[in-house]
Amino acid sequence: PQEEQHAFTSSIRGLGLDTLRKGEAEIARLDELKNVMIGKLVREQRQTIEELWDKTNSSMAERESFNVYFNIQDDEQLTAGILVKHEDYVAMLKSKLEKMQPILDHIAKREAIIEERAELEFLQKDPDRLKGRHASKQLMREEQMNRRVKKELPRITSNLEKELWQWYEENKA
Repeated sequence: PQEEQHAFTSSIRGLGLDTLRKGEAEIARLDELKNVMIGKLVREQRQTIEELWDKTNSSMAERESFNVYFNIQDDEQLTAGILVKHEDYVAMLKSKLEKMQPILDHIAKREAIIEERAELEFLQKDPDRLKGRHASKQLMREEQMNRRVKKELPRITSNLEKELWQWYEENKA
């Protein structure tokens, strides 16, 4: 906590043997605290790993490659080394997600246009849709949707295909 950090830093005067002893004592205290909390820290990393697996659409094979460390449930077996493995794996997954994010954004945009196409098809099946009071607004909305579906969907699909092939070429294992 902030109070402990402030108390430690305010107790240091200069760089003498007393300061070194206080520093060593603080390191020992923090190591002991880490050992007490290692289970909680590892579980937090595991939760982050599961979220990143979902965001990166990791395959079962990818997930199982980390099972050696992920399936240790006994807090007595959790060590600082296992925590470091989890932290390194989280960093690797975050890096992968960062590289994938533009492609994931394009996929989301394409999916939104596909949903819009389905909505447009549903709307066009209703013969009474243009008989109401706001028929001109409805027609204009449908024309805009139709334009997006006809122009943007093929362009986004083509770009996405190129990006996916490029990703595949760069990342095949």
